[in-house]
Amino acid sequence: MEIYSEPWFRTRLDYYLRERHPQLQYRAQLLDRRSAVAADLYRRTCDAGGSAECALRLADRSLFRGLLLSLIHISEPTRRSYI
Repeated sequence: MEIYSEPWFRTRLDYYLRERHPQLQYRAQLLDRRSAVAADLYRRTCDAGGSAECALRLADRSLFRGLLLSLIHISEPTRRSYI
């Protein structure tokens, strides 16, 4: 079983922010806080007997909360315009 650490989550979030939210990529506090919470959540879930897959899913939910947009969010501004 692979163990995911805080630096791993930080690198993952940093890459995502550079690609999808460049205006947020240099916010060290955001990277530090979210990666620490995700790593802690992953560790606690595994320690409680949860599967690594479930733990990673919960950690991802915490790591990317509020940053993932669905197609509904993206298309909303164009809903009333003529295409």
